[in-house]
Amino acid sequence: MNPTPPSSKDAEHYRGLCLAYVSYIAKVFGLIRDIKPTGDIGRWLPFALSAHVVQLGRAIHALVQLGYAEEGMPIGRQMMSATMTQLFIVSSDNPSGWGLRYWLQIGDLERRLFEREVRKARFDEAKLTQMLSDADAIREADIRDFRSGWEGVARQVGGPRRAAPTSR
Repeated sequence: MNPTPPSSKDAEHYRGLCLAYVSYIAKVFGLIRDIKPTGDIGRWLPFALSAHVVQLGRAIHALVQLGYAEEGMPIGRQMMSATMTQLFIVSSDNPSGWGLRYWLQIGDLERRLFEREVRKARFDEAKLTQMLSDADAIREADIRDFRSGWEGVARQVGGPRRAAPTSR
């Protein structure tokens, strides 16, 4: 089956997205090609995001081959977002702090998604509750590991402590 390009109404948007992605991925490659992925999150996270970008690219390719090019646009935006995140983490003056912040944010997102599914009761509640518990345990272990490995992580990631908001 021949790939079907997007409809003419989205062709310019699609072309722009592809050109921007190629530009960003080239910059990311230029920055990470000499980095060795070590135990430091700022050094291995860009490689994990690269694998994610490849998976997304394979998904888009399959959609286009099957004639569903329009459905690939949101996945293309995800690729762009992951690539921009890579570029930011690698080029920042604090890749470890920003890598940790991104990692913890993904953990929070995962938790919210599990909680939503428990509320909607679309799946086995016991299984979801166990998955939520496992995700929490992994997140807590990650935080413990990061704290033991880095002095001053809280300062790098969160900045100065702020007082909790008060209710009126």
